[in-house]
Amino acid sequence: MQQPIEVQVVERRRGCLGCALPGLSGCGGCLGCGGCGQGCMLALLVLVVVPAVLCIALSFAPVSLGPLDFFMSYLPNEMGRKDIEFSTDDYDVSLKAPRSWYLVQTNDQMWGFWRDALESSIPFEQTGQEWADLETSPGSDALIVDVNPVNLTDGGDLIGLVLLPDVQSGGDYACDAVETRLAGQTHDYPILFRYDDGRCGWREPDDIEDGPAARVFKNIEPPAQIRTIEFFVPLTDTTAARWQLSLPDDMYSRYEDDITALIESVEMTPR
Repeated sequence: MQQPIEVQVVERRRGCLGCALPGLSGCGGCLGCGGCGQGCMLALLVLVVVPAVLCIALSFAPVSLGPLDFFMSYLPNEMGRKDIEFSTDDYDVSLKAPRSWYLVQTNDQMWGFWRDALESSIPFEQTGQEWADLETSPGSDALIVDVNPVNLTDGGDLIGLVLLPDVQSGGDYACDAVETRLAGQTHDYPILFRYDDGRCGWREPDDIEDGPAARVFKNIEPPAQIRTIEFFVPLTDTTAARWQLSLPDDMYSRYEDDITALIESVEMTPR
C-alpha cells in the first residue's frame, strides 16, 4: 500500500524586516537567508545614511532653513550660522549671523512664523506691546533679532542688531590709518577688521550699563546688565556705516565667536 506523501510549504520572507525576525521568516537573522543582506543594506542606506548625509548638507547650507534653524543654531562654528541678505535705499547688505537670528521685516514669511510663535510663548510685559511692533519696511533701516525662545528666556531681553541710519563721514578708513588710530588699545576681543580694497573697520570698546528696571517679557526676570557693541564698516575711503548690537551681558559668552564672525562678514555694496 502506497504511503501518503506530506508536502510542507515553508514561506521564507525576503527583505530586511522579514529576515531580521527569525520567528516570522524562518531565517537566522538579517544575514541568515538569501537576499536578506542586500535588503538590510538598502534599509540601512534609506533609514540611516541618507538622513545623516542630508543633515550634514543642510548644516552647511548658508540659507535659512525655517523652523529647523532653531535646532541648527546649536551646531558649532559655520554650521550654526547662515547668510542674511537685505537691501536699504542705498546698499545691498549681506552678513553671517547665528541661524536663529532673523531680519525683522514686514511681509517676510519666516519672520511672520516666528513672530506669531513668540507672541504666544514669550509675550512682552508691557500691555499693548507686540512683536509686530519691531517690524520695519523693506528698504528702511534694518533690525535683526534672535528668535530662539531659549535664549530670550535665559537673557530676559531682546538680542538685536541694527544698522544705524547715520553714515560716518570725514574719516580715513585705509587700513594704515585705522591701525594707527587703534594703536595701543588692548581688549579681550578683536577690534580691527579688514575688508576689501585695503579698507578697515573697527569695533569700539563695549559699553556695559544697568539692565531695565522692569521686566521686558512676561514672567521672565530682566538682565542685570546690557552690553552694547558698536562697530564701523567702511563704505568708501572716507565714509563708514555704523552698526549697533545689544544683548544681555551674561549672554555675551554664548555669542562671542558669532559676533566676531558677523563683523568680519559684513558686505555693503552701493545700489
